[in-house]
Amino acid sequence: MPVATPRRTQAQRRAATIERLINACIDVLAESGYAGAGVKAICDRAGLSQGALFRHFDTRIELLVATVDVIGQRNVDTFRQFALSVSPDNIDGQLGRIVALMRALSRSELQAAWREVIAAARTHPDLGVAAEGAVLRLETSIIDVVNQMFDVAEADRLEVGTTVLSLLHMFDSEAVTVAVQQSPEIEAVRLRWAEGILRDLLQRFGPGARR
Repeated sequence: MPVATPRRTQAQRRAATIERLINACIDVLAESGYAGAGVKAICDRAGLSQGALFRHFDTRIELLVATVDVIGQRNVDTFRQFALSVSPDNIDGQLGRIVALMRALSRSELQAAWREVIAAARTHPDLGVAAEGAVLRLETSIIDVVNQMFDVAEADRLEVGTTVLSLLHMFDSEAVTVAVQQSPEIEAVRLRWAEGILRDLLQRFGPGARR
């Protein structure tokens, strides 16, 4: 006799609908940019009505900000999972992998969608104000993960975390540039330079520097 599938609760249905809308928003932003990410395009991609969207988000801006927050959480989760595989005792041999991960995150469809919203915030003040908290949460979380991975003393956390954030910003800028013109030799130099920056941080602020 077939086993009946348990019916989802209202909270589960709500969460599933929100996830569909956010995933659709990410896809549309990455493919069509901020200008193309209208309510209709997002709902069409999600296979939902506009009424469904506005039952969960009061405005398009609210959906965009929720999307930025989710993108940040997913990127941080990826970084955190990587960090769990690296102990401070062997991190020196993993610096190349860390740099490669930062570049990969910056060139992902997720990050492309994130950049579309953040770039639009420059000329859409309401969007900028609304997204401020999501950006702060992302930066704070990245700083926390980096300092755990490098086992940095409390007094040095801001400097180390901000340096890694700056490398991420550099790779974000590169991701925009390579969409127009790829320069493999220059990009290889950036990888070596970024790895050198991380090695310098490790030597100055890592556990070995405190022994």
